[in-house]
Amino acid sequence: MTPERWQHVRQVYERVAALDAGGRAATLEEACEGDADLRATVLAMLAAEASGAALGSVVDRAAAAWFDESPASVEVLPDTPPGIARYRIEERLGEGGMGVVHAAIRSDGLLRRRFAVKVLRRGMDTETFVRRFAAERAALERLDHPSIARLFDAGACEDGRPYLVMELVEGMPIDAWCRGRNPGLRTRVALMAQLCDAVAYAHGRLVIHRDIKPSNILVDRSDRPKLMDFGIARILDDEAGATVTRTTDRILTPRYASPELLLGEPVSAASDVYSLGVVLYELLTGASPYATGGGTRSEIERAVREQTPRRPSAMADAAIAAGNAVAIPGRLLRGDLDTIVAQAMRPDPERRYQSAAALAADLRAYLESRPIAARPESLLYELRKLVHRHPWQAGTAGVAVAGLLALTVVALSMARRATSAEVDAERALGEAQAQAAISRNFGAFLTDEFLLLLDPARSMDGAITLEEAVLRAADRVRGRFPDEPLAEALIEHTFGDAFIQRTLHAEAEPHLRRAWTLREMELGPEHGDTLIAKRDLASALMFLGRQAEAKTLLEEVLAVQQRTIGADHGLTLLTMSVLARALSELGEDGEAERLYLVAYQERRRVLGPRNGNTMSSMNQLGTFYTQRKRYEEALPYLEDAARLRREEYGDDHPRTLIARANLATVEARMGETDRAVAELRAVREVQLRVLGAGHAHTLHVLAQIAELERRRGDFAAAILAQQTHADATAEARGGRSVPAIESRLALVELLLDAGRRNEAIEQIEAVRSAASIASAAGDLPESVTARLAALAMRLE
Repeated sequence: MTPERWQHVRQVYERVAALDAGGRAATLEEACEGDADLRATVLAMLAAEASGAALGSVVDRAAAAWFDESPASVEVLPDTPPGIARYRIEERLGEGGMGVVHAAIRSDGLLRRRFAVKVLRRGMDTETFVRRFAAERAALERLDHPSIARLFDAGACEDGRPYLVMELVEGMPIDAWCRGRNPGLRTRVALMAQLCDAVAYAHGRLVIHRDIKPSNILVDRSDRPKLMDFGIARILDDEAGATVTRTTDRILTPRYASPELLLGEPVSAASDVYSLGVVLYELLTGASPYATGGGTRSEIERAVREQTPRRPSAMADAAIAAGNAVAIPGRLLRGDLDTIVAQAMRPDPERRYQSAAALAADLRAYLESRPIAARPESLLYELRKLVHRHPWQAGTAGVAVAGLLALTVVALSMARRATSAEVDAERALGEAQAQAAISRNFGAFLTDEFLLLLDPARSMDGAITLEEAVLRAADRVRGRFPDEPLAEALIEHTFGDAFIQRTLHAEAEPHLRRAWTLREMELGPEHGDTLIAKRDLASALMFLGRQAEAKTLLEEVLAVQQRTIGADHGLTLLTMSVLARALSELGEDGEAERLYLVAYQERRRVLGPRNGNTMSSMNQLGTFYTQRKRYEEALPYLEDAARLRREEYGDDHPRTLIARANLATVEARMGETDRAVAELRAVREVQLRVLGAGHAHTLHVLAQIAELERRRGDFAAAILAQQTHADATAEARGGRSVPAIESRLALVELLLDAGRRNEAIEQIEAVRSAASIASAAGDLPESVTARLAALAMRLE
């Protein structure tokens, strides 16, 4: 058989083998074009694949028939490739598009592990395929990621054929693994997020895979996905731009290929994103996104060009009705997952996620119940288009985005409430009209304030940051709705919540107070919405050092709730927990402990131990006991909170991270400092990815790391951590903010303790400048002024 003939056989075989059984016959007839020998050979190869036989012998027998030669006169492909230096072949594992894969060990015995040795198939060692094999090696050389099969060695056999020595992955293709294990929804989504991380890593090193499909994704024994077979990957040339063009001899799997790949158009990282979307679709639904009839290549291409896939939720329900046991119920996929899959699989590459990292981020946002970036083209989409055109700083982004999302979501929610209320006859008509009025006013507010402020073409002030837009819009709420005070109250409360989420309690306080006042006037002092605004105001006051005022408000709220909705109602117990915190900060430990215990016991009784509020009570009790050095009492609560949050939310959820950090803190107090530091560093790595460097929780953990490093005498590590903390705080809150000044003072103290006096002097000069400005504005607490003076005396 000539190399050209073999190449043609392989191309036809790959096309047919990639299809379901029902689509193979028509495709085979189309591809063979009446060539009976070709058809017979491909059928034999398919049969050999199904039975596990070696394909080489099938090809050799066919070659003998074509050339009227006896099998003895044709060179038979050996099972074991000759002369692979330093490696001894143990068994044949399988074959891919270009090569045969064997299990091997080092012949010199220096390493005991087994390897996968991929050798270019005999008959394919032409210039074209040798060049492609070399391209695979070049791609793998760039990659070192836990979810990508690693390249260890490369070389040439005695007969000149190239080989690659790779990581031997013992696992199953991801679709077979899913069918066999039938994992839950969260496990499937988390697995895909890990896979996206690997693809994003490859893209970051200018490698596009171009053949992502279930058979190239193995799930190993530790349930980690491994991306395999970079045989048709392309390395992007920096000078050539971010796209590559399809070559005529490329082998691909049309069922998972993007439209641009199938149509021979330029491809980019977005092409791999499309393939990831198809794999995700199938993992969720157990079905292909396209109806392809007989499954021929032309039918698949036509389907990809012309069909709009059914939403995963609809397809999953249809699959379940047809007896598919792997599909996830559609009710669990509706909303965010439908939207994520749709964006990954959009026909236009420019409208997809522009990176695998963006897809991974949205999958994790779904897992963590955070807003996803993908959106249909709606009001929120239009707002996002404006947002993306504006500069922002990392520290202010959270406030702006939280406020923007909250406002938009509430507006849409109110519109839905108004619509649904209209069906409730006369009694609900008044409420429906009120909600509709609020929704109209809310929409006008969004348009007149946010869109105007964020669009330089319409704003008198030119481009501004998102934080400035939020703050200015917040300032314009008062008096904006003279005839709709409840609409104003809702917006004020939304702004207050948005600021609290970024620990901007001073900014939150006037908005929450206004929301409380308006609701009290319109709804009365005992209405549920009034009480919630009052409670949230008290929470903000506690962070501003006004615990006594907060205590009074919370006691009033708790008394009304106990009388009107009951002592064991969820809102009552939440208020009780907030009051317990205020009491503990005022030194009233006995009553604080009693309230914490009552809230925990009632939540556990009514809601069960795995409810989020019950777990919060565990965490609060553990923290309370830790702060009072009652470590033995704290430990079981914190252990339970960390364990249950891991099980319910996953390792990377922000609530789990809080519990892990609190548990590490008590372990450090009990003498397990080394383990605690390691755990806190692990927590921070996740926080950087999930929350960002400037988030309050991330900064809190970093401060703990600095303190523990100081305690165990590693001043270099402590100073590095505190320096990072000071820089991140200044970036997030501003260099003249009180938190930034306090962090810089902590750094000065560490430098002095370490004997690094000159560096301490440099730092304190910068602190003095920031502190003088803050003091002139009346923003500097006396405690900070005293601390600065004490450090200045140490430096004299």
